[in-house]
Amino acid sequence: MDLLLTILEYFFILIAQLIGILFHVGQTMIALDKAYPDKSVKEIKSLFFENEWASLFVSGVIILAHLFIHGVMAFYMPGEEEKLLEIPFTSIAIPWGLAGVIIAIIFGYAGQRLAYKYLGKAEQYLSDKADKIK
Repeated sequence: MDLLLTILEYFFILIAQLIGILFHVGQTMIALDKAYPDKSVKEIKSLFFENEWASLFVSGVIILAHLFIHGVMAFYMPGEEEKLLEIPFTSIAIPWGLAGVIIAIIFGYAGQRLAYKYLGKAEQYLSDKADKIK
């Protein structure tokens, strides 16, 4: 039973990170769609994934790093997952597993945002293409 709960915890963390990544990918695609209304949604989507595979790869590395760190903490700090963590600057205490899921959403969103900021190519590609057409 403990193994099933552990697998489920890591699954929740993985899904939370993917949700965080998709929040940012969705925001970026909406912004690109507004900036280039003459492009179809299919063109925007294919252009994004064609040019942003590197930022998505970095997000995948962030997912693996978070799962690894979570596993290391669980291995070297047995029993800690049963304790409550207090959120800084508040009096709210949450279970360790829930904290991992919350952190996963934040890491997923922020990691994709940083990767897109430093590796983003789709917007620049569209701008360059639009400038050549004019």
